[in-house]
Amino acid sequence: MVHLKKGCTKGCTTKKIVIRKTLAAKGFAELTQHSYSIVNLHGYSDSRAHADAVQHSTKCCYGALGREWVKYLSENKELVIDAIRTAISQWQNRLPAEASDQVRRVASRFAILEAALITATQFTGWGVNESKDAVTHCFDQWVALFGMENKEQRTIIEQAIAFLSVHGRSRYSSIVKGCDVPCDPDQSPIRELAGYRLLDNKQTGQQIYYTFPHVFEKEVSKGFNPKMVAQTLSDIGILEKEKGKRGGFKKKGPRLDGVQQRFYVLKLIDEENIDPEDDI
Repeated sequence: MVHLKKGCTKGCTTKKIVIRKTLAAKGFAELTQHSYSIVNLHGYSDSRAHADAVQHSTKCCYGALGREWVKYLSENKELVIDAIRTAISQWQNRLPAEASDQVRRVASRFAILEAALITATQFTGWGVNESKDAVTHCFDQWVALFGMENKEQRTIIEQAIAFLSVHGRSRYSSIVKGCDVPCDPDQSPIRELAGYRLLDNKQTGQQIYYTFPHVFEKEVSKGFNPKMVAQTLSDIGILEKEKGKRGGFKKKGPRLDGVQQRFYVLKLIDEENIDPEDDI
């Protein structure tokens, strides 16, 4: 403990010496040993009273700039809207033709940020070019991390495949065609049933996973819009839609215990059957 105190004292003393030399170089050589620590207390009796006043003023004034910004937006609505439209148009025109829909959505969000910075130069002190360069730099970093392809589609497909690979046997009760009840005597009791797994699909040799809607929408689609997930998986061949032009994403499942329900019908497919253009 003694060594720590000595070290602290030495460090603090060294900092004071540096401060004293810096102030002397700025023309404050006449300051006393006590007064150089707090150059100006603004009329307060001691440093504690000064600190309390600063803290109080900070709390009272916090958000003042934000309020002025909101006021500016309300008074210059058309100007701000025009700035946003112009920025979005410029950003979209700069993107390469191969940029995915996700990249274009992200670019529009960065464009809105750029418009905000440009219209707020009187508050930030940044120039127009500085604002544009800062936002462009951030967008370039995003592209370097995620690329120009659709990262959302890739994540959706990987998430669905992972769910079936991990839970395909542990959370799906086994059924066979022609059997109106789950019929795998060797299967362990299932907690948090996710649906039913069809064992003998002779036409394709694949196992079919009849997934309860709430499981698909809350777990398989976690983090995404379930309709977008269903469309993405349908396009890639993992989800079977109903037949017909107006076929929905849910299909009638086998009749079990006298009841027929609608499910999201999923299946695992070979990776080589996935089109590279589908971003996986």
